[in-house]
Amino acid sequence: MKLKIKGFTKPPTLPTDFYTSTESTLLKASESLLLQLPITETRESLYKGVEDLCIHKHSPKLFTSLKTLLQTHCTLTLLPKIKTFLLSSNFTIISLQTPSPTPKLFLTLLGKVWNDWLGSLGDLKSIYLYLDRR
Repeated sequence: MKLKIKGFTKPPTLPTDFYTSTESTLLKASESLLLQLPITETRESLYKGVEDLCIHKHSPKLFTSLKTLLQTHCTLTLLPKIKTFLLSSNFTIISLQTPSPTPKLFLTLLGKVWNDWLGSLGDLKSIYLYLDRR
């Protein structure tokens, strides 16, 4: 008895909504991580989604989407947090020599925002690592 292996009659194709559905899942999870909310997908499945998009040559579009998400998050979330604190505490800088009324409070807030940002970026780095390799 011989074993005969037949090739595929036609190459496998991707679903029509492969890019949009995978990108949507990735960006939704990324936004949740940036806002420090729980994510519904596993990090492994998110990493696999990035890997699949890169393998199928969607990495430039994915990079642009991620860059836009990060810029939007900085503009709409981080900067307003800092500005709100500055306005609510009457924090003004008259000159570099004049000490501000609450430098310790401002630096504490800035340190917290910065540490939250670094934590979120670390999480995103672990998910989008394959994108960096392409």
